[in-house]
Amino acid sequence: MREAEIYLDAAPEMPYVTSEQMTGNQLRQLRLAHDLTQQDLAAEIGITREAVSMWERRKGKLTLRSFRDVHRAIRTLIEKRERKTA
Repeated sequence: MREAEIYLDAAPEMPYVTSEQMTGNQLRQLRLAHDLTQQDLAAEIGITREAVSMWERRKGKLTLRSFRDVHRAIRTLIEKRERKTA
């Protein structure tokens, strides 16, 4: 799966975005499009649920490294889910 596919397949109405463009609301939409909780995402990244909540509420800065971690975590969680259902 190419990186951009996660965004395009998850929410066709939401174009592929960069870390500088991603808003907390877009992060939330992406997470929900894949039926993931804040806790699911936080656990995969190795952070607290509160940190994910802060990103989504734009109370915390989503750095380029954090953006990459989020992207990787969502992709990993999707792949794990697909293996379970296969």
